Amino acid sequence: SRKLTERAFVKKASSGALSARVAKDAIRGHGPALRAHHRSVLAFAAACVRAAQDSLARDLGCELYCAAFLEFGCASADGTAAGGAGGGSAFGAFYRQELLGALLSHGGSGVSNEVDAALQVMWYLTEQDVEALKPHAA
Repeated sequence: SRKLTERAFVKKASSGALSARVAKDAIRGHGPALRAHHRSVLAFAAACVRAAQDSLARDLGCELYCAAFLEFGCASADGTAAGGAGGGSAFGAFYRQELLGALLSHGGSGVSNEVDAALQVMWYLTEQDVEALKPHAA
C-alpha cells in the first residue's frame, strides 16, 4: 500500500541509505519521465518532512520538494525548454501550485520541525527562482 511504501522510504532516509543528494540527482534532468509520478514525489516528500525527530528524512523531504519544484516547472509538456522567467508549461504551473499547497500545509501544521522544513524550502525556492514563485503569490 501507499502508506507502507512511504514508511519504507522514510526508513531508508532515516538510516542514511537514501540521501538528499541521491534524490536530487534522481529528479534533476528527468522531469518529463517523472511527470506521471508527480503525486508520488509529493507524497514521499511530505512523508519525509513529517518525520518528526529525524533530520536525515526531513532533509531528504526538503530536497525532494526543492528539486521537484525546479525540475517540473522548467520544461513544456513535450519536454522542450520553455521560454520566460520561471519557464514551464500548464503542467508545471499546476504541479508547482500543488507543491506550494503542500508546503503551506506543513507550515500550518503547528509541528515546529515541519514548519521549519517548509520555511526552509520556501526560502531556498525564493533564492533560486523568485520569478517562478510570483504567479502563485496572489
